[in-house]
Amino acid sequence: MQKQQLFDLQEGDCIYVYSGGHLEAQGRYIGVIKDKNESFLCWRKHNGNEVYTNLNGIRGMCSNGTKSRNKY
Repeated sequence: MQKQQLFDLQEGDCIYVYSGGHLEAQGRYIGVIKDKNESFLCWRKHNGNEVYTNLNGIRGMCSNGTKSRNKY
């Protein structure tokens, strides 16, 4: 596994996680983990649980709110 950076986020930054256009959760950014051909957003919920969200095939939003053309 390899840890990478996402946009200009720093570990501990507040992030909002959306699914299907709806706010799913809010938490703190840890990093992006690459394992083989998959990428996972690693973040921590406010209750302390660490979460790994698969980024493959997701079209994202840039940190400034504009749409990104990149797939993760």
